Amino acid sequence: MRRRFFLSSLGLTALAGCSSNGNSDTPDNSNSNNPSSGPFELVESNVPNQVPSTAQVTFTFRVQNTGSESNTFKSAIEEKQDGTWSTVDDVRLELDGGEAGNIQTSQFSFPYLGSHQYRLTAFDRIWSIEVVPLQLRFQQQYVVPNGLLISVLGGSFESEYPRPNNETASNATATPTPTTPAGDNTWLAMRVDIRNRLQNESVQSPDPSGFTITVNGQEYQSNQSVNPDPYESQTLTPRMVIRDSFVYAVPAGTAADDVSMSWETTLPDGELKAIWSSSSGN
Repeated sequence: MRRRFFLSSLGLTALAGCSSNGNSDTPDNSNSNNPSSGPFELVESNVPNQVPSTAQVTFTFRVQNTGSESNTFKSAIEEKQDGTWSTVDDVRLELDGGEAGNIQTSQFSFPYLGSHQYRLTAFDRIWSIEVVPLQLRFQQQYVVPNGLLISVLGGSFESEYPRPNNETASNATATPTPTTPAGDNTWLAMRVDIRNRLQNESVQSPDPSGFTITVNGQEYQSNQSVNPDPYESQTLTPRMVIRDSFVYAVPAGTAADDVSMSWETTLPDGELKAIWSSSSGN
């Protein structure tokens, strides 16, 4: 049986970074809506327009005191939630006359996919952020909000793959029979590591339907009928770890760099998606 392995050389690490995509502008905003006690001008804003899920982000603004005396700039940061603006942070900075300075907000977390809209009320400066799927390398861990840690370890290309043959077995444990994929295909067996990182609570492992692979833009669902021990969702007790394989029929000649594997689901608080590949992540 011919077999080709691919596996990232990275160790198991958590990734929770901010996308480099962003915007830095120099608006010509006056302080006509400024609740602060002096004349201020928004010189520059540095906010991302896209971040990967699990990112933790701060927003930075450069403000100038256009007056001749020292004053304190103050403003609320609002988020639009269900059509209503709600205060989520406050910023303030004391500036001498003519002085410019940077203001940084508190850190904001984005565990779920979707769009968010914010406003710097002092200048009515509005911006939007799109939360996109997290891009990871094979072996990197996705920290799921419900307590799971998920990583795709890599995989192997197989010209044959075992399947149980219970029709001829004399006992409950069947002897695996090698199976060749139909057409001009090869088997791709992807190895997944799923952990419950919680110390005192059990967590349900993901449904197998949430895992798919993409080869050169084409999605493939797993073919677990050839797997003698197919992955099934189960309850993970605290600190429990499981490792299982997902088997796919993919075009012959597929290379490791052609393959990405994704997992997505919907939790009560929102949608999640992570994508693993041999290329660098966010």
